[in-house]
Amino acid sequence: KMQDMWTDSVQCGVLDIFGFEHFELNSFEQLCINFCNEELQQFFVRHMFKAEQELYAEEGLVLDPTSFPDNEGVLQLLRGTDPLGIFPALHEECSIVGGSDAGFISKLYTAHRLSPHLEVSRFGDKDFTVVHFAGKVNYCATVQKLQSMVTSII
Repeated sequence: KMQDMWTDSVQCGVLDIFGFEHFELNSFEQLCINFCNEELQQFFVRHMFKAEQELYAEEGLVLDPTSFPDNEGVLQLLRGTDPLGIFPALHEECSIVGGSDAGFISKLYTAHRLSPHLEVSRFGDKDFTVVHFAGKVNYCATVQKLQSMVTSII
């Protein structure tokens, strides 16, 4: 009995925080997965490096400066509100009548054209690249796809 075997066994779950999705064609689903991985990376960095450095400082211990990858800039690009991040911009563009992939890409370009974490062609209207802590991933704009998903649910 398979169910009894699972009930009586010891289980261990493994979460791969470096399991970034990067395919030839990356869409909203991959962006969400990679966003979660960015959040997990930040959690790890905050608790393993930043918190330890603060503890050493509080205890008056001298610690050689240690550099570590800090992905706060990427997280602000993804979820930030000032300037408008990728997820808020996508939500805004999907919420307006006539929202389009080109409109979404234009918002990203306007807000983040100087960001080291985003690459958008000034004249492109179909894709953008996020420079994640694990590497660059090119995503397709998905406004029409998301709008149709919401319409079919309602």
